[in-house]
Amino acid sequence: MYHDQLTGLYNRTFLNQMVLMPEETHPVTVFMFDLDGLKEVNDTHGHLQGDMLIKNAAKLFVRCFIENASIIRIGGDEFLAVVTNCNEQRADDLRDCIRQAVTAYNLQIQDESLEISLSMGYAISGNPATTMAEFMQKSDEQMYADKLRHKKGIYDTAENGIWIG
Repeated sequence: MYHDQLTGLYNRTFLNQMVLMPEETHPVTVFMFDLDGLKEVNDTHGHLQGDMLIKNAAKLFVRCFIENASIIRIGGDEFLAVVTNCNEQRADDLRDCIRQAVTAYNLQIQDESLEISLSMGYAISGNPATTMAEFMQKSDEQMYADKLRHKKGIYDTAENGIWIG
């Protein structure tokens, strides 16, 4: 009921329940991820290959978000992670872990169609008044800003896709 059939991660039903519950542990960080190019993989190599790409990305998220995290496949190629007790330094470390894991994964795979490219953004708050919906909106905005940088070919690591409120 609360798990995605393809990845085993939490699903949108779980997320909907989470949004209704007040978050009591601060700071909280919400990461938003979008796999870049999944539609092209599905159209060119088939949905089984696209599903494999989604599963491989989910494994990377699980590897990087070891503790205090709920990782959710929202649907399609979108993922979200809610990390409690996560300040700015830890969020930066998690972002770097994900980037490094994606790079390492892409270097070792044989099939180019399974290369992972993702856009990410995150929002941090120590303010209990900030709602989960606000976190999600801000992290989504940061993710789309990251996606735009990728489309323009800007990969400046100083742009960290973060919102702090």
